[in-house]
Amino acid sequence: MDITILGLKCRVEIIVLCVIVGFVIASFTICSCAKLSPEACKKVLSESQHVVTEGFRKISDIAEKHLKEKFDVT
Repeated sequence: MDITILGLKCRVEIIVLCVIVGFVIASFTICSCAKLSPEACKKVLSESQHVVTEGFRKISDIAEKHLKEKFDVT
């Protein structure tokens, strides 16, 4: 099956293959710099989830306070 991209005919199989090869190359390039153990990765991910959760909670509190002040809701 051929598709046309910017006036050039391209085969879908070749495009999919190139995307997969690109993902593999990118993952090796990016992940080769990370020298973290699986335990360290788990710790970092759990801490980042806590930070995100707390951030959303703070944003929610600020929005609620602002709405109460603006609309004088008690």
